[in-house]
Amino acid sequence: MAKKKVSKRKILYWIVGIILGVYALSMLIPCWFLLINSLKSSFDYQGSAEFGKLGQNAFGFPREFIFNYKSASKEAATLAGGTIVELYLNSIIITFLGMALGVISTVMTAYACARFKFRGQGLIVGIGVGALVFPDFGSAAVIYNFFVKTNLIETWGVLLPGLNPFGMMFLIVYGQFRSISGTYAEAAKIDGASELRIMIQIMVPMIKGVIGMMIVMSAIGSWNNYYVSYMYLTSKPTIAYGMYLMMQNISMKENIPMTCAIMVICILPLVVLFVSMRDTIISNTAAGGLKG
Repeated sequence: MAKKKVSKRKILYWIVGIILGVYALSMLIPCWFLLINSLKSSFDYQGSAEFGKLGQNAFGFPREFIFNYKSASKEAATLAGGTIVELYLNSIIITFLGMALGVISTVMTAYACARFKFRGQGLIVGIGVGALVFPDFGSAAVIYNFFVKTNLIETWGVLLPGLNPFGMMFLIVYGQFRSISGTYAEAAKIDGASELRIMIQIMVPMIKGVIGMMIVMSAIGSWNNYYVSYMYLTSKPTIAYGMYLMMQNISMKENIPMTCAIMVICILPLVVLFVSMRDTIISNTAAGGLKG
């Protein structure tokens, strides 16, 4: 009887594994489409008698390899009004500042709400939940009007909304801090540790996996956000803004390989960031630290 249960469980594991494997492979199809078409000419992608075939070659190997990345980066930089180095540099600065403001404010607010009892604590947590329930449609006009009246347009001050700690990540970090036993802090206090040291050296490392996920998600959002350069910081064009202008260009809409090339250029740093932090993201967040 026990052997039958084990065999049925193995069959179930194999079925689930196959389904998840097929699903994972399906996620690679857009990546393949993007990469392989970034190395084609427009005629090759659309199909041309020049190659002896009239049909579209969307998923096949290039009949003639064309390195579109240099042309795409030059086109994006020209449309954005800068060089590709300036676009990358501005993207790195905006991404770092936006990510740092968001992660630090979220972690500190969630830690304070989870660690301490104070008047208004429930209200703050309620606002964090409400930020997910109530949509923020129409807030762009209000934010723009605020920036104009406070003379923040064309300054780094337009990144200040990144200090908003509320949202899904606030609830996740808040829950993580709440799940950590208070005995860790008590043991540290006995050794003379301050509250700041307890947070930085004990509590935060215990949820480094969640914080790593926050860093990656926040970096992706900031890196792909062309709206800041489009509306508030036109003097600091980013690579995402250059890609946006290329995709709005009528001639580029018909040149799929060039569009794919600029997308590859834009997402490459994000791939490097994710690969470099994958171990942190999947690391075990429950670490021991009590004295015997």
